[in-house]
Amino acid sequence: FFLKTFLKIMGASASISAAMKSKRLSKDQIAASATASPILSFFNFNDYADDKGTISLEEIMHIFSQKTDVFLTHDWGINQFNHKRVARVNKALQSRGITTWFDDEQMEGDIKSKMTSGIDQSRVVVTFITSRYMKKVAGTNAEDNCRLEFGYACRRKTGARMLPVVMEPEMRDTSQWEGQVGLVLGGSLYVDLCDEEGFDAKIDDIVNRVSKIMGPPLKKIIESINWGELHLDSNAISVGSSASPQKSVPAPAASPAAAASPTTTSSAVPDELFTALVNWFVKEVKVVPKVAEKYSHLLIEAEVGTIDRLKKKLNKNQNFLLEKGFDEDDSDDIIKAMFGESHAVAVPVAVAVKAPVHEEEVAKVTAHNYDQYKTLTGHSGAVKIIIQLQDYRICSGGDNDLRVWRLDGTCEQVLRGHTNSVVAVYQMNDGLVCSAGMDKMIRVWNLRTGSNIMTFAGHNDSVFTLCALPDGRLVSGSADNTLRVWNLSTQKCEMVIKGHTNCVQFAILLWDGTICTASWDKTLRTFNVQTGNTINVFKGHTDKLVHVNQLADGRICSCSVDTTIRIWDVKTAACERVLTGHTSNSRWTVQIMNGQLVSGSKDQTIRFWNVNTGATEKILTGHTDYIRCLLLLNDDRVVSGSDDTTMRIWG
Repeated sequence: FFLKTFLKIMGASASISAAMKSKRLSKDQIAASATASPILSFFNFNDYADDKGTISLEEIMHIFSQKTDVFLTHDWGINQFNHKRVARVNKALQSRGITTWFDDEQMEGDIKSKMTSGIDQSRVVVTFITSRYMKKVAGTNAEDNCRLEFGYACRRKTGARMLPVVMEPEMRDTSQWEGQVGLVLGGSLYVDLCDEEGFDAKIDDIVNRVSKIMGPPLKKIIESINWGELHLDSNAISVGSSASPQKSVPAPAASPAAAASPTTTSSAVPDELFTALVNWFVKEVKVVPKVAEKYSHLLIEAEVGTIDRLKKKLNKNQNFLLEKGFDEDDSDDIIKAMFGESHAVAVPVAVAVKAPVHEEEVAKVTAHNYDQYKTLTGHSGAVKIIIQLQDYRICSGGDNDLRVWRLDGTCEQVLRGHTNSVVAVYQMNDGLVCSAGMDKMIRVWNLRTGSNIMTFAGHNDSVFTLCALPDGRLVSGSADNTLRVWNLSTQKCEMVIKGHTNCVQFAILLWDGTICTASWDKTLRTFNVQTGNTINVFKGHTDKLVHVNQLADGRICSCSVDTTIRIWDVKTAACERVLTGHTSNSRWTVQIMNGQLVSGSKDQTIRFWNVNTGATEKILTGHTDYIRCLLLLNDDRVVSGSDDTTMRIWG
């Protein structure tokens, strides 16, 4: 059955007869074939050979079905911006015959095992360099996926089989690369993908550079084999019908951050503290004494000697236990014991979880016709904001509450604290969720405990938008016409940015590190967040602006009460296209994987646009009131929120 033509290698399904499938070959037979002999360099023949020194064609196909040309390691970035750009690179590489390991397509099950297996089975690791990626690799979070991937790639492939691709202008100077990234790749020639200009030529450059490192792509190697030289009937192998499912090859499991713990307490720690921790774990969490001792050692090593100190740690960092090597189920039980059942979340929500929390609901990216939808109900007022959390659930706001939902429509958590409508929600890299609204307040939540752990006041009017900077600071925009930059560590406002003459309705971080804002003063502005200075002013709309979004090609698009959507060149501030069709306020846009732009409007419709022609290609109806917000899920489905108090998941 040719295992879908080596599954990823040939890029199509195939079939092979039972007789052919069981045909066995010796190492000498393969080596004697000029076209087939190269495949021997991809595996140790003796590891798979039987007592007679032969291997079946089925086994060869199975081995190659696991292999890829390149492993793509990257940070997803703010609002998944960098991930979307890398996704475009991934598709471009595949279209050129390069087989890839990309986390949208491969990240199911045990994430660490998938990562290590993906790196082991790849021939080259392509590293997409951003400031966030570099900081994560150099950081202290032992469970961070970027750090784990890069470290393992360095050990298994070395810098000689790693290709850096620079994604941000400030990373062009390799002398500024820090930590392991600088040590391993700082002396390498990189591919510059900081902007979209000459995209195809840059992809060709990546292909050429990768090919110089590894040789011909796997697809070409397989296609070049003369099956007749192996005394096989090549006509019996036909590309077409679907094959049996791919078998999984066991991957080496990554070791937990703290697989072993000391057998004795530190001399600096009083015995009574250690004993008190052990007794608490045994009594309150119901773990066996041996496990209780292990957890007590882990806490003492982290300089947490009491349960009260552990409570404070968890309020500040919901992933603390996971980062220290605690079992996930035990972590839940510990939190329930400390904060009570009502505050506990059924599963961890964190960057550092070992697998997607609601994995059964996370579909692979696939084509959707968007004619079907699921309705989520629970809000008592308009749904004004929806985001996807790091564990794939969604969080919404609109009335005075935040709600956390599973994608099957189950509301798992309600967070209360705001005294007026919630209109902005944002999740930080550490898993904390920030919210803001008409009560002028910004609140920071620990979803694991359900606690409001920080509150920021400073704006003089409603706070409409939130986003984060690469350094972890929070940016807020308000009806008081200003932006504010907040340091969550010091809980202080570090900068007030002025320029707009009316309400700042929406703000996003652009790929180049600047902030772009949409305002009721009918303009977009880009700001330098280090100085607070305006870089560009975008003029053209004839009424209030309510949303801005950056497209996969780097351009930005804006929505306005004037009913239009405009596409802009971010560097020149020139308007390149005006999309018309909505009969009332255009409110929100997202861009799906095929490049179409999706918009929601006060006219109660969702439109799909061809960005290049401006033509409307599809219209969805169903909501009975103003569509306030849209969200693009990781599987390319679209979620809409409306004044009719419902959300709909379209797919």
